[in-house]
Amino acid sequence: MKNFNAILLMPLVALLVLAISACNGEQDKSLEKSSPRLAPFVSNIDVNNSTISGVSLGVIEVISIGSSNINSFRLEGKGFSNFSISNSGEILTTPETILDCIATPLYNLQVIARNTYGDSQPMDVMIQVNCMDVPVIRPISKEIDSTTTGYIGEFLFSRTGISDVPYSDIKYIEIKGESSENFNLSNIPAIYLDIPYGYGANDKYEYLVRVVNQNDKVGPYVSMNIYVDVLE
Repeated sequence: MKNFNAILLMPLVALLVLAISACNGEQDKSLEKSSPRLAPFVSNIDVNNSTISGVSLGVIEVISIGSSNINSFRLEGKGFSNFSISNSGEILTTPETILDCIATPLYNLQVIARNTYGDSQPMDVMIQVNCMDVPVIRPISKEIDSTTTGYIGEFLFSRTGISDVPYSDIKYIEIKGESSENFNLSNIPAIYLDIPYGYGANDKYEYLVRVVNQNDKVGPYVSMNIYVDVLE
């Protein structure tokens, strides 16, 4: 009787193995055909540097290369020919670059990466061209835990105006992003977090910040990334 039951079970086991294999095959097939995934890119360049070939504006962040190495990147959008992009994702000025901080203060472009299996989804590239009298704040990253409140760091400025005047020249700092209302940026250049991220926070929060000085000159948006260690 036991042998009879075993014989009956054998086809069922075989079918189960085939089903699992087919499922894994579909997963493997999906993985084999995955293309790259990119993060948004934000940068700025002073207009006086725009006539210098080879000035780096930064490197595209790759979230995932997909199922094979990235072969190339390309830029698209109005005015993209003012910039070049290397096979490593670095955006540079070219000998043909002509930028005007008054006529075109902002370039909204897209970047696409390509691997063996195809193109990534287009990702936003924002490049601001700074006139020399605008305040420029530097990108910043901070690591905190989910219970942190109060002082978490300070902004650094490339300049606050045409003559690099003191912080008193700054009118305010603007911030955009999820839970941005929890920050207090009024005590320049200090960064204060009034409300903690708390339990269930994400690992990373991405913000855009820019500075406005007393002459109402508006600087470019730059990134402020907050990495959160969630404490339970």
